[in-house]
Amino acid sequence: MTVRIANAAGAAGDQPDSARRLVEHEEVDYLTLRYLNGPPRPVGGGTRPGPGHVPDFPAVVRTLCPAFYLQGQLKLVTDAGATDPRACAEVASRILSRHGSDRLPVAAVVGGNILDSLEELLRLGCPLAHARTGQPLHELHRPIVTAHVHLGANPIAAALAAGARLVITGWVAPAALAIGPAAVEHGWDWDNWACLAGAAVAGHLLGRGTHVAGAGQAGWEDVELASVGYPIAEIDGDGQATITKEGRTGGAVTRETVVQQLVSAIGDPAHYETPDVGVDLTTVDVEQRGPDCVRVHGSAGHPAPPCYDASLAYQVGYAAAAQLLVWGTDCLAKAKASATMALDRVRQAGFELERTYVGLLGTGDAVPGVGKPPEDLREVVLYVAAQDPRREAVARFLDEMASLPASGPPGLAPCTGVTGRVRPALVHWPTRVPKELIEPTVILRSAGEWAADGPASEDAAQEYG
Repeated sequence: MTVRIANAAGAAGDQPDSARRLVEHEEVDYLTLRYLNGPPRPVGGGTRPGPGHVPDFPAVVRTLCPAFYLQGQLKLVTDAGATDPRACAEVASRILSRHGSDRLPVAAVVGGNILDSLEELLRLGCPLAHARTGQPLHELHRPIVTAHVHLGANPIAAALAAGARLVITGWVAPAALAIGPAAVEHGWDWDNWACLAGAAVAGHLLGRGTHVAGAGQAGWEDVELASVGYPIAEIDGDGQATITKEGRTGGAVTRETVVQQLVSAIGDPAHYETPDVGVDLTTVDVEQRGPDCVRVHGSAGHPAPPCYDASLAYQVGYAAAAQLLVWGTDCLAKAKASATMALDRVRQAGFELERTYVGLLGTGDAVPGVGKPPEDLREVVLYVAAQDPRREAVARFLDEMASLPASGPPGLAPCTGVTGRVRPALVHWPTRVPKELIEPTVILRSAGEWAADGPASEDAAQEYG
């Protein structure tokens, strides 16, 4: 038996109609949506609170309502829950109920948010030491504002085994979104390292989204990316997989694209660690079997690590950035003078900013050392960022940047659609937590029960991150 798992999101902000298009043209057993990249952080980071979950997701659920109704085999697994999977389940369930799917079983995986458990973890002897420096958390002397462990596939599998058709998690290892479904469908034990390793490889590739079909890679000009396809993994009972993509789409799944993504964002390829299994990617064979058809097999697995990776963050003040378009034969000198002018005005208002950065986008500042700006440069984007412990200092910085087109040299204009906003300035604290100290929980209810359970609404999805 082979289980077909597709992925229609490689990051927050991915194409909003990709999930709907995929399930309309392909019959898959599972659809995954991977939104979360980078360390966890507070949601809504400026002056207003956010909902705790990915704001892209409610609109996607709305487009998938017909597929849930018509395709009885279809199940959806996503990390859209971010910091609050329970609230995300409520929002999604209200949409499902409104569209006639109030009986659809919806599961939320909770327990990854450890912010309220930090003192207890320290008391139990977990130092929450920084993964790179070894500094124990108790020496930080700063309040932690967000804390999450990256869970694995086991609770996802438990939710699916209990009958869930929509599973919403927070931060998990990317491979877990595929390992969970494959383990349930094939009945694997959780110490079947070879099979779990094969599914981990497939899950890692799925999580790379359209990059598996050529997006974001060298040679992009030879690939049709306007309708680039999303990846599908056909995972066999022995854990080995065939990687393909949705039909009638652009891009190309080749041995080269798969190999590039196989070794992307994994650290040591001989020790690719997930919460469920360790994988030696150096043993993997990648074979082109046909057009848009690549076989990935031979992965070696070893026991899972004893700890979850965890991401904490502490606040060091506030930050903001602003951009202005500067044009004219003297655009470089004018941009530099404008930045100096704005920062001087902030000082005149009584604020000496702790940190600032000035960049001239289009001159090579974004990739220093690569090249020099052309001699006939006629326009440049002025990018200025600031950080300070005082929110009012950063807010004044934004005010002064916004005033430059009216009170600075000629040839300045705000970049269309770019607005500055004061946000918390956070520092990431990577650490590890023994698995025995974490208890993930699955909450399974019908969409109708979720919808009636809390105050969450479809309109609650505000900006995330």
